[in-house]
Amino acid sequence: MNYNVKTRLVSADGTVKLLLQYSDGQTAETVIMRYKYGICVCLSTQVGCRMGCKFCASEKAGFVRNLSGEEIMSQVHAAESEAGEKVARVVLMGVGEPLDNCEGVRDFVGIITDKNGYKIDPRNISLSTCGIADKLNTASQLHVKLSVSLHFTTDEQRSLYMPVNRRFPLDTLMSALKNYSGRICFEYMVMHGVNDTDGDVSRLTDIVKPLNAHVNLIRQNSIGTDLQDENLSRVKDFQTKLLENGVTTTVRRTLGSDIAAACGQLRINL
Repeated sequence: MNYNVKTRLVSADGTVKLLLQYSDGQTAETVIMRYKYGICVCLSTQVGCRMGCKFCASEKAGFVRNLSGEEIMSQVHAAESEAGEKVARVVLMGVGEPLDNCEGVRDFVGIITDKNGYKIDPRNISLSTCGIADKLNTASQLHVKLSVSLHFTTDEQRSLYMPVNRRFPLDTLMSALKNYSGRICFEYMVMHGVNDTDGDVSRLTDIVKPLNAHVNLIRQNSIGTDLQDENLSRVKDFQTKLLENGVTTTVRRTLGSDIAAACGQLRINL
């Protein structure tokens, strides 16, 4: 794969963000994070994004094109060259909506899980979608972990912040998820005074329990809009209420925010 590392940024917490440039001049970011189990890499699947989520910087520069399976895989090679070790897990949570690029994502998963090649277990791959309900069968066929960017518990709010909800409202999305064959995780970015009320706790509980799903809470990271960094203590309070309702809930570690590599910040510097 013909690419070069155009930019390399290192966070105070050790997280590394690489900006890869391809032969046509287009670029894609990838983030390297270290955990107890080894290296996890956050991969981009598109140059830009057309989903239009208001809390995410990735859509600000607009959509340019899909990445091929080989181009997505090149981010893994670049990460391993940087880290000096094999990647243990990958998350398709960088720039772009994976299910808006089914062909590229399918080719990538085929490359990285090839038993005669890279051999990574599909269970060590997570695919994050904003909720393209009619493409969930693609994720199911790939046998990867599914993370659904939910973030809101009403159609009114979700449609305001996430245009995809106008096409696939919550009832449609939940009906599709009931037929999903694997384990589901809901990603929920806590925004003070927006989606962290007691009503949200109750509605989120009602959404999650029938699916036996997990909730991963995310701190809101500033992207230069009126939505600013969320206080961790408020996120913990929201978590406590969900746990009291019997919802399995964790809080995602915030890594790389000082280099705009945290959730929602990719492509902010471009």
